[in-house]
Amino acid sequence: MLAFIWAEDRNHLIGTDDHLPWHLPDDLHYFKKITEGHTILMGRWTWDSLPTKPLPNRTSIVLTHRPITTPGVTTLGDVAAVQAYIQDHAAETIFI
Repeated sequence: MLAFIWAEDRNHLIGTDDHLPWHLPDDLHYFKKITEGHTILMGRWTWDSLPTKPLPNRTSIVLTHRPITTPGVTTLGDVAAVQAYIQDHAAETIFI
């Protein structure tokens, strides 16, 4: 199952200068609670912005043309590879 999770401000801003534009501990706690034990699919810029790599207790998949050598992280090079991964893991919850 593919699931989307994000936060945005009133102007639909979800990030600025490779960071969240706010620091809301309750929001981060909710994200952790909902995504733990599942797969998270993100782009390279999001990956680069994470303070902890990979996020604990989650499978990390990064859409990028540049391979990432961090153990436990899967890189997919294009949208077709993402689509194939989603089809091959239909029973998993994959958060974008």
